[in-house]
Amino acid sequence: MTIKELSQELQVSEQALRQWCKRNGVRKESENETKGKKAGYFLTENDVEQIRNYYSTKGNERKDSAKGKESKSNQTLDILQAQLSEKDKQISELQKQLADAATERKQLTAERQTTLARLFSLEDTNKELQMELNKYKVIADSKQTVVEVDSVNEPAETEAPEPKLSFFERLFRRSKRSK
Repeated sequence: MTIKELSQELQVSEQALRQWCKRNGVRKESENETKGKKAGYFLTENDVEQIRNYYSTKGNERKDSAKGKESKSNQTLDILQAQLSEKDKQISELQKQLADAATERKQLTAERQTTLARLFSLEDTNKELQMELNKYKVIADSKQTVVEVDSVNEPAETEAPEPKLSFFERLFRRSKRSK
């Protein structure tokens, strides 16, 4: 059996088979045996059997490796799907929080507008009260002025002035009073 035929049977490249033969010391044909053609490996039935065993176990290892890789990739996919579903839950929770925040913002805006309207109303009432207070102050001031004018116009009831005393009378008056 030739290397070409064996490579087709095992679905392995010819170069891989030649490397195997070189590593395992398979005898090469001499130029006399090949009759002027390029010398190749002389494969005995034993060599062919060893090559088949090697590549069939290696093929199984490759299949097992592929299965292992496939199972690892399946595990990775499962992990990624679990993470994705967790992220979806987180996104939906965040969207709910956003909706709640928007609703709360609308309520706060409405309350703010109501409060501002009350504040403007109170400011208007305050201005009106200030104006009335000023009117009452003006009225009170005018009444005070009228009272002062009336008191100036009325003669004051005063006591008769004491007669002028001389120096000695003033000096001894006290002494007279104390007696």
